[in-house]
Amino acid sequence: MKSTIYGKQPTLLQSTLCSEIKRSSTLLLFLSYLVEAGFSRVSQMLSKAPNRLDIVKRGDLRLSLTSIEQNIKKLVEKHQPQGSH
Repeated sequence: MKSTIYGKQPTLLQSTLCSEIKRSSTLLLFLSYLVEAGFSRVSQMLSKAPNRLDIVKRGDLRLSLTSIEQNIKKLVEKHQPQGSH
């Protein structure tokens, strides 16, 4: 009777492997989405302004792919001007 119950229930190793496979699959899907979003944004930038394109120096690609909101006013308020020496 013990062997039939053991045969039906997954072992700890099997459940651990299954959860690792699920986690790595989710990570791969997320990473492929980021790559596709990057390629899409670069092709959009190339089609709009090929004569002004300098992705690396201007940081356009990083700004377009991030979900962080810019708050320039807050940064300006935090800035403390350098006093005279």
